[in-house]
Amino acid sequence: MNLASLDTSKIIIALDTTDLDDFYTKFYQTKDLFSWFKIHSIFLKEHSKPIFTLRENGKKIFIDLKFFDIPTTVENHIRSISKFADMFTIHLLSGKECLKRVSKISRELNMIPVGVSILTSFSEEDLKEIGINNTIISEVLKLVELGVNSGIEYFVCSPLEVKTVKNNFPNVKLITPGIRLQKEKDDQKRIMTPEEAFKEGSDFIVMGRDIFRVLSSQQ
Repeated sequence: MNLASLDTSKIIIALDTTDLDDFYTKFYQTKDLFSWFKIHSIFLKEHSKPIFTLRENGKKIFIDLKFFDIPTTVENHIRSISKFADMFTIHLLSGKECLKRVSKISRELNMIPVGVSILTSFSEEDLKEIGINNTIISEVLKLVELGVNSGIEYFVCSPLEVKTVKNNFPNVKLITPGIRLQKEKDDQKRIMTPEEAFKEGSDFIVMGRDIFRVLSSQQ
């Protein structure tokens, strides 16, 4: 992939690792090209070390812990990460009361809450197993509407739902995982290439493994 052909300001690098040395390797491999970095497990394991590295290098931090709890607990979570996180994920199934509080607190703290509807690893059979009989896109639209009505502007959205979500909610900002340079089945069942995702209306895309492979091959 020719990275020069992509707007790297719209690519969020997923540092999905639990190993600190691996985190450092991937970060220093990508830090000169990208501004946004998403972390989860490495933060839970190493706490301040990855945060210090990202902040020291002037990077934007996306904490992807998918908060899902009662409103007061979620508020405490947000306040706990507010000194270093720029963006975080919240499950839309948390409900309107929680989402409204999240929206209000996030504005006060100058943070971006990102609503999560249906995980990109889910199929419709997976939904049925947990008691949801809607199609994936129907459930996504239902949850995004709940988020919009609660003051949430940013949402995680599979590339295959981006166009439909944008058509229904043209003012939302969509962050799209499941992006691969080539269409091969991996751990996410709904995938597209970067070019396809942006064409469909994604505002940001999340990438990791493919970026690291390309940069490693260039060294």
